[in-house]
Amino acid sequence: MSVGLHPARETSTATPLLRVFVPFALGYFLSYLFRNINATIFRELVADLGLQASALGLLTSAYLFVFAAAQLPVGLLLDRFGPRRVNAAMFLLAALGSSGFAMGHSVTELMIARALIGLGVAAGLMSAMQSFTLWFPLSRLATLNGCLMALGGIGAMTATAPVEAALRFTDWRGVFIGLALVCLAVAALVWVFVPRRAAETGSQVSVRQLLQGLWSVLRDREFWRISAVALTTLGPAIALQGLWIGPWLRDVLGLDRAQSAEVMFALTVALTVGFLLWGKLADSLAARGVSMVVTYAVACGVSAIALALLAAGVRQGATALWALYIFTITSATLGYPLLAQRFPTTLTGRVNSSLNMSTFVAAFVAQSAIGPVLDRYALPAGGYSASGYSVAFACIVVCQVCALVALLPAVVPALASALRRQRSPGA
Repeated sequence: MSVGLHPARETSTATPLLRVFVPFALGYFLSYLFRNINATIFRELVADLGLQASALGLLTSAYLFVFAAAQLPVGLLLDRFGPRRVNAAMFLLAALGSSGFAMGHSVTELMIARALIGLGVAAGLMSAMQSFTLWFPLSRLATLNGCLMALGGIGAMTATAPVEAALRFTDWRGVFIGLALVCLAVAALVWVFVPRRAAETGSQVSVRQLLQGLWSVLRDREFWRISAVALTTLGPAIALQGLWIGPWLRDVLGLDRAQSAEVMFALTVALTVGFLLWGKLADSLAARGVSMVVTYAVACGVSAIALALLAAGVRQGATALWALYIFTITSATLGYPLLAQRFPTTLTGRVNSSLNMSTFVAAFVAQSAIGPVLDRYALPAGGYSASGYSVAFACIVVCQVCALVALLPAVVPALASALRRQRSPGA
């Protein structure tokens, strides 16, 4: 890709920031809002539809299933047609899904609608990152990606206390009608205001070559060694924050909807701060000789410890443990730059979409599997026993520990090298 396609790398102006970053960031904001909103409205869904935990989990995870399944095709579409056209078209599907969710009256109808939402926002992150490479200097990409992820965290915040406040003026159906209108607005913004580039007219690489590159990623052992930590850390966390922390706060701590929304809001603050800080912290430690893979493993290990304590029944400071868990799981996004160091830039889109796909497959499995576990621990008066949550959380911790153990062959040499540098007289 020639420098002529990237004038923003030669001079920085406000135009790309307003016309490129803002529209795509709004789309990613909505993606996170949709992902987490059921954790706030689950009481209304259960009351209106009489759902059991298994049905609620399956309904909510329909978003994650389709989102995950769409990642590889989305990566190919972005390489062929560019982020502007792909994202604008897909947000029309998100608008259709949101309006369908508002009008649904059965679990099947709501599942189909939520699946459409998941499909519609599936290109949110990848299209933004690809667009940034077209319009901004390489030296600003890490900062822009961090800000983008933070906007996702703010979307998760909006799905908590602000949505709970909106429910005082309308019902959950009204909320989804409003979100459908916002999706239409985002599609229009991306289509009208994002400038067109010659680089978006389509890749000269054939479909066969694109698929061959994708296969080279998926068969790489180190890709899965690094991805396993991300998918067992961030994937289940998406499932928990997107739905099951809300019921846990009700059943285990006895919080009402408003109190739960306040806690969930605080957790999304931890999520946003984590997205902003982990990249900079990893870069700072790398400058001091600590490999990024060490930071990645240690931080994800701390998240496993926090969830293990919650699974063990620790209640004193439980909300602080949840905040620590959510803050540290964002370190799993270090998997993206770690993999970027391993593969050529021509494969970056397919590497990122493959990691995204595996993470959201894990999120779907976790979110849908926790429901049947909780149903086995249903209480006669409603809700679920703390023991059910402990079993579910313990299973997640075991998977995460196994992934971290598999990463040790990369971590141990890097850690030993860092220790040698610290002991060296010239350090």
